Amino acid sequence: GLATSLRRAEVPAGTVVVGQGDRGNRFFVIAAGKVDVTVDGRLASVLGPGDHFGEIALLRDVARTGTVRAVVPTELYALDRDEFLAAVKLADAEEVDAELIAWIKTAYEAAG
Repeated sequence: GLATSLRRAEVPAGTVVVGQGDRGNRFFVIAAGKVDVTVDGRLASVLGPGDHFGEIALLRDVARTGTVRAVVPTELYALDRDEFLAAVKLADAEEVDAELIAWIKTAYEAAG
């Protein structure tokens, strides 16, 4: 399934995961930690475990709409563009989200 395509990454605090204006090539789900999302230099949101980002650039084929920076050491799961788009074509976004979140919870509990 979709979960087997996810790639795990640990990013140190202060790391910019995606930069506003960059080309989007991955979708991310946060397994642990916290990230800030800034748009045009202003804080737009703070995301944590179970949240996701990166889909807008992939779905609309546009540049990244914001900068995402790890506030604390953060564990992410990334899905490449082609796999993400294939998954979205097969299911609506809520089903994709539900599968990713269920998988992350399972992985988190197994590691716990």
